[in-house]
Amino acid sequence: MRELIDICRGALILDTSTLVRLKNAGDVFRKGLTILVAVSLLVGLVGFAVDVASELRAPSLAEQRREAQRGFAEAFKYLPPEMVDPKSMRMIREYFEAGLDIGFGIAALSTRLPKPVGGILKALGGFVSAPFRRLSGWMLYTLLVLLAAKLLGGRATVQQMLGCTAFYVLPYLLNIPGALLRLIPCMGPPIASLLGLVAFAWGLVIYVKATAVANELTIGKAIFAVILPVLALIVLVVLVAIVIAVIALIA
Repeated sequence: MRELIDICRGALILDTSTLVRLKNAGDVFRKGLTILVAVSLLVGLVGFAVDVASELRAPSLAEQRREAQRGFAEAFKYLPPEMVDPKSMRMIREYFEAGLDIGFGIAALSTRLPKPVGGILKALGGFVSAPFRRLSGWMLYTLLVLLAAKLLGGRATVQQMLGCTAFYVLPYLLNIPGALLRLIPCMGPPIASLLGLVAFAWGLVIYVKATAVANELTIGKAIFAVILPVLALIVLVVLVAIVIAVIALIA
């Protein structure tokens, strides 16, 4: 346990010697998988608790509608009079109210379960499935990055690549205070979003560093290996779009 904590500390500060020791460990994949699952479950548990709390304290549909109407009125309150055309405003208000009717009409549809229970079960499903979604996404993308790294001269095995890059998940522990901050009105959500952005950027840096160490590549080559699957996907999407457009023109 102490060794795993030391590895986590070294990964967070991008310590090369720590990542080299991790790469050369016989159980590198087990260590990485343990951290990834543990962090995913911990962050997911806090998120689940926050979702349950939000569901239980959610205002009624009538209150939510009144809040939406107040927000709409506030949005136009400070406009200069010359910019407010009564006819246009009336049309905008009618469209807005029609949208509210549709949205809240759907929300008010009866379900087999009471709405709080349904919301809680949905949050529970998200908590249970989150580690598997993260695990499958990480493994697939990392194998693609490993393929790109091999083309650039990388020397990592599958176990080394997966085990080292799994520690990218550590900064996502910032999502724990972020989830709690979302319960605070006004300032809470923006700060939580900022923490999420920091976690993503920090995790990406760790991922690039781990890719470089595991494959014995320079940072520049590691960055290219990490972004190459994304670039390939973009090119593929563009080519498919072009083919579809050409077929549509011919037809």
